[in-house]
Amino acid sequence: MTLGLAVAAIAALADWWAVFRGRESVEAVAKPLVMVGLALAVLGGGDVTEVQHLLLLGAVLMSLLGDVLLLPRFDTFIGGLAAFLVGHVFYVAALVPEYSSTPMATVGAVLAVVLVAVAGRRIIACAARRNRSLRPAVSAYMAALVALLTVGFGSGAALIAGGAALFVLSDTVLGWNRFVGALAHGRLRTHVLYHLGQAALVVGIVSTGG
Repeated sequence: MTLGLAVAAIAALADWWAVFRGRESVEAVAKPLVMVGLALAVLGGGDVTEVQHLLLLGAVLMSLLGDVLLLPRFDTFIGGLAAFLVGHVFYVAALVPEYSSTPMATVGAVLAVVLVAVAGRRIIACAARRNRSLRPAVSAYMAALVALLTVGFGSGAALIAGGAALFVLSDTVLGWNRFVGALAHGRLRTHVLYHLGQAALVVGIVSTGG
């Protein structure tokens, strides 16, 4: 697991530098390599059940596919969205056995409501104005983010809750930057939040599952 996390950390730093400096050739290698490192970390084992292990690996691999599809040289938004949607479903399914009704679960539910009320509706509306067919796809994705926040906080593990929050925030920044209005260093913010969130989810689930 340690080797995989080391690979992911080095690749993430290279990717953030590449995004900041506009080096697409470096980003094309570094960004997918982050998820390869996290996949190696998952394969390194842990305390999760076999089913959770497979779901977690599936989530990481679908994220890897989404990363490739969203690289600037491809920018296949619908394909990337679909891949990440499946990845979120895998994460949610892996976390369902850990869910319990606690104060943290309530916090997650409240954050999910705030997400939809403050940013989600605006992103969906702006995406639909650009292309009406995007409304159901982006709405389904927003529902997946709500589910991830809810079960992430309901797990009772701070690292998993933090990972879910960071991952959801990265997707929110991405959606806002793409459909509502450009944010300063929007892509860099998205990448940093995304990588930190993915790493926290992987480490948190492997360490506390089962």
